Amino acid sequence: MAADFNGPGVVWQTRLDSSPVLVAAGKISGDNIEIAVAMGKTVSIYTPEDSVYRILATAEAEREVLSLAVGLPVTGRDSIILGSEDRITLWGFRQGSLQLLGRTDPEPGARFTDLAVGDLDGDGRQEIAGAASGTENIYVYRLAGQEDSLRLELAGIRLVPGRPVQVEIFRSSGGPGIAVLYWDGDISGLVIYFLTEEGFAEGPALENLPGRPMLLVAGNFTEGLALGGGDGRVRIIAVTGSELKTILTTSVLGSAVSALASVSRGFSLAAGTPGGYVFIFGFPVQQEPDRAVHNGEPVYSLADAGSGRLALGTVRGVLQLISVDNVAAGVAYTVRPGDTLWLIAGRFATTAVKIMQENNIREPGLIYPGQVLTIPPS
Repeated sequence: MAADFNGPGVVWQTRLDSSPVLVAAGKISGDNIEIAVAMGKTVSIYTPEDSVYRILATAEAEREVLSLAVGLPVTGRDSIILGSEDRITLWGFRQGSLQLLGRTDPEPGARFTDLAVGDLDGDGRQEIAGAASGTENIYVYRLAGQEDSLRLELAGIRLVPGRPVQVEIFRSSGGPGIAVLYWDGDISGLVIYFLTEEGFAEGPALENLPGRPMLLVAGNFTEGLALGGGDGRVRIIAVTGSELKTILTTSVLGSAVSALASVSRGFSLAAGTPGGYVFIFGFPVQQEPDRAVHNGEPVYSLADAGSGRLALGTVRGVLQLISVDNVAAGVAYTVRPGDTLWLIAGRFATTAVKIMQENNIREPGLIYPGQVLTIPPS
């Protein structure tokens, strides 16, 4: 059932349950970009219809869904890819329903906690990379067979220096690669692999990453990779030949960065926080975001839904569509150490003068950490 809007940037939302919601997006049934949603063992497709989204199809997966991706087109339509405790399954919209198209062989104890889709060998077809936190491996699968007998064949497996938590397929000057964010005890690392005819070739790596990163996304930011940290910052990582280098660190966006997504329509990156904000960065990514949307719910997952919208899954079972073109207005913002009115205005795409007028501030220097400001319309 649809619920009331939770903020000026929220264009539609519905409460599904009380569990965390995974989202991904693609052309699953036709030419429109649709939203794939997974929660527990349930997977659904939401399709745009006028100004709302309606359920197109729903199915029950074989196992609890740990990760979700959209891609790997079959007959021109994107597939829904689900990662679970011991396998990856492929689903598609066929004859008016969501149907299981294929699966991998079981990998006991693997726990596929993240998935990435992309062309790893330059043949124009996509592969799946799966991060298996249980076995500390990454697996790469290719689609084989005809539409009525599809299967996911193992193309490669590689042991990671620790427990992989996120995986991304990206393009660099050296060709397509796999980036893996991992944790080994209290030490985090980022390592690059390239898939060759002989197997995996290891590329550059970084250890002892700052900011307690738990999120990784690839896209066109300034360079190819972005890390989201437990310190509330995003770090942009350049992949240059034999080196990984942090080239930019954003300001603190919140208590943590809980979701990341690559976005289009004149922007490049979206970052969600547990405090219920989504920050939108332009291209190239700068230290301060260009836009901010207050969605009112702890953000769990994000996906580019096209047409200037982001699909958002919350920790507490809410599915939302937010506009990246609408700036949060009339929302409360708590001043943090190091903030100035100009920094806050830039973050919300408004002006320092408007903030001063809205909050009856006479001097721009008279703000202090802990002060609550009302952000006016931009």
